[in-house]
Amino acid sequence: MRLGDMSVAVRGRPPKGVERRNVVLRIPKDLLEHIKAHQASLEALAGVSIARHDVMLVLLRKGLEACAPPAPLPPVSAVDTTETGAGDHPSMPPSSKRRKDAIGSIRSF
Repeated sequence: MRLGDMSVAVRGRPPKGVERRNVVLRIPKDLLEHIKAHQASLEALAGVSIARHDVMLVLLRKGLEACAPPAPLPPVSAVDTTETGAGDHPSMPPSSKRRKDAIGSIRSF
């Protein structure tokens, strides 16, 4: 299990191979209470005690992942939808009829 995945309870300390630094952080009381409430809900879900600093590390990691730019989408190739079966739905009129209807409704304004 990787750090940040709280879906499975894991006991023990994080691996020793990760270099860590101590950081002094002043946190507003209301934010600290929010973190404590989140810690309590995770402990209830996992059924084990979870250290506050581990909860904070997970929250920091998840927050940074959420702020990261999304991965670029793969290029879309031009595909003829009539051959792939991804054409019009059977309950819809053919696209050429829909287009004529749409153009006709625009002209009537």
